[in-house]
Amino acid sequence: MKAADNILIQEALSGNQSAYTLLLDKYKYAVYAVALKIVKNKEDAEDVVMETFNKAFNHLSTYNNEYAFATWLFKIATNTAIDLLRKNNIQKLSIDDNELHLEEKYSDNNNAEFELIKKQDKNYVLKIIQQLENPYRDMIFYRYFDELSYGEIAEKTNTSLANVKIILHRAKKQLQKIILHSDFSNQ
Repeated sequence: MKAADNILIQEALSGNQSAYTLLLDKYKYAVYAVALKIVKNKEDAEDVVMETFNKAFNHLSTYNNEYAFATWLFKIATNTAIDLLRKNNIQKLSIDDNELHLEEKYSDNNNAEFELIKKQDKNYVLKIIQQLENPYRDMIFYRYFDELSYGEIAEKTNTSLANVKIILHRAKKQLQKIILHSDFSNQ
């Protein structure tokens, strides 16, 4: 198995996209199991899988073939899952604080004012999404506005389920970069 993995890795490093796909197909369920054990949430585990393979494939040249590829990959998955948990805990605290603040701030006001604020926030999010290039923009709309499943998106776009997940993962990363570099005073 180690020899077969090393052959696939060498082919992938030489630019063979099929080798990447074979590695992904071979280990995706095992990586998913590792991720799910840590994050305990199917959607987060799927995100961890995509991030793990993204990191692994971007740093494939640093893999030491004296060790099993699976061991290296599972270590990346474990670290990625732990990072996601940390990030989610920080965001949950932040979101909870904001929700509490908004609830206190607008509890005495009428619902129309609160609805206006929510509409402005949605418009801001739409403006940010419009900055994405395709296929990222379309995938975000299909998933989060049309609320299509990954399978439905794959069918609609005539692409593989794995590609849908990869594109959505990359779209989320692009959105994160756009938001981090945007001027919040223009909301």
